[in-house]
Amino acid sequence: GKRPEEIRCKVVANAMDLKLIERQIELKKLVGDSFNKINISFEWFDLRDKNESEVKHNVENLDLLWFCGGNVYYLRHLLKSSGLDKLLTDSLKNTCVLGGESAGALIMGPTLKYLDLVDDPSLVQEVIYDGLAIIDFVPLPHWKNEKYQERLAAIKANLENDDCKVVVFSDNQAIIVNGDKVELL
Repeated sequence: GKRPEEIRCKVVANAMDLKLIERQIELKKLVGDSFNKINISFEWFDLRDKNESEVKHNVENLDLLWFCGGNVYYLRHLLKSSGLDKLLTDSLKNTCVLGGESAGALIMGPTLKYLDLVDDPSLVQEVIYDGLAIIDFVPLPHWKNEKYQERLAAIKANLENDDCKVVVFSDNQAIIVNGDKVELL
C-alpha cells in the first residue's frame, strides 16, 4: 500500500563477498540500478561483524529486505553468526517482504543440500545445510542457463530423490509467495 519512494528497504550483498572486487562492483551496480529503476531507495546492509542486537536495530521497521546472489553457504553462515536467521524465521517474515536472487532466494527454502555442485562450501568457516524454511520448497534459480544447467539438473534430481519439493525458475522469472499462494512470473 505504499508508493515506491516510501518503502524502507535494505539490501544484503554479502553472498557476493567471495567474488573478485571488480565483479562485486559490477553486480552491486546492477542491483542498485534495478531498485533505482522502480524508484525504491535502499541502503546496503553488511552482516559481517554484526551481533543480533545490531541486526535487529537495522532491520526492524523495514518494508523490504533483499538478499543478493553469490555463495549460498557464506550467506547462510553470516545469517547465523549475525542472528538474522532467527529474526527472519521468528518475527520479520510476518512484518517485512523478503526477497532475493540466486543464493538470496535459495536460503528461503528448507535445505541447501547438494548446492555444493554450484557453490564451494569449503570457503566457509561453518557449513550449514539447513535453509531458513520460510517456504516449503527449494527455489532453484538459473534454470535453463547453459552455464549451470547440467549441475542444476543433478541438484534437482538429488533433492527430489530426498522427497524435497523443488520449483525451478529461469533468470527471466520470479517466484512470488504470498501466504499459501505460489506464483511463477
